[in-house]
Amino acid sequence: MKKLLIRLSALLMAVSIVFQAKAGQTETKALGGSVDMGNVIQMGTFEGTSHYIVFYPKALESSDQTWPVAVWANGTMCAPALYTSLLAGVAEQGYVVVASSDVMSADGKSQREAIDWIFDQSMDEESVFCGKIDPQRIGAFGHSQGGRSSVNAAAADSRISCIVSIAGSSYGSEAEKLSTPALFLTGSKDLVVLSSLWVKPAYNKCKGPAVYASLDGGIHTSVILNADPYIHYVTQWFNAWLNNDSDSMSVFKGNGLRQDKAWKDYQAKNLNASGVGSVFSGGSFWKFASIAELVVIVLLVVLFRKGGKNDRMAV
Repeated sequence: MKKLLIRLSALLMAVSIVFQAKAGQTETKALGGSVDMGNVIQMGTFEGTSHYIVFYPKALESSDQTWPVAVWANGTMCAPALYTSLLAGVAEQGYVVVASSDVMSADGKSQREAIDWIFDQSMDEESVFCGKIDPQRIGAFGHSQGGRSSVNAAAADSRISCIVSIAGSSYGSEAEKLSTPALFLTGSKDLVVLSSLWVKPAYNKCKGPAVYASLDGGIHTSVILNADPYIHYVTQWFNAWLNNDSDSMSVFKGNGLRQDKAWKDYQAKNLNASGVGSVFSGGSFWKFASIAELVVIVLLVVLFRKGGKNDRMAV
């Protein structure tokens, strides 16, 4: 029965890919080189040799600070243009969003290359991003195959500090390699990537901090049709792990997402596994405890040797 469901899911995914690909081709042609979207600038085009569309806060241009980065991976055969609302919405919250044009991204390579690209831009004196990128604050997120890409990219690249997988088609064996904090968002009516076959098993296999929630009535393309329910929790997750924001972390550890009636089947685990707050919180406590233990051992060795030396002198 499970094999039959997997085959049906794959068939529905293929049908969805065809329609999404057509929509992507239509919207891609409308992209220009640079677009002022108010608080956000969209830069990049699929024309010619460009491989990225970047959304960044307009405030970046006049700022001396460094900014966190979120690298995006598309669903199968989908262009970043389909996700404009989501990507611009995340950028508006203070992120440089780098979206690759790769439409077959499952292995995570394109997201890792996007990090390399934006780092190169940060070193280019002619780039608007010169000196503006924080290499210690990198997140990854994606939809469908792009969600799977985010899992695989983070499992292979320690530069990625957290991920969001939206309706991701990850295998449990891939998610098992992931220790990076992961937010899994799915839809209760998604018949393309069935949560019970893909998203929930991936969440269950994660060894690190993880949260799972299902948009009530959500379908596979809900994030394309209406990005608003996703933008808030994607940016809160990034804020929690990339900006060390305890208020954002409380959205997941407390009753924020748990009590949001738009979402259901909330689950969370290992959220104390990283230090948000003082050195005594989460994983930082255990790092502190390990150091303290090492110091105690060294002191005991020193005292033992000193005591042995005194005994020999007494003889």
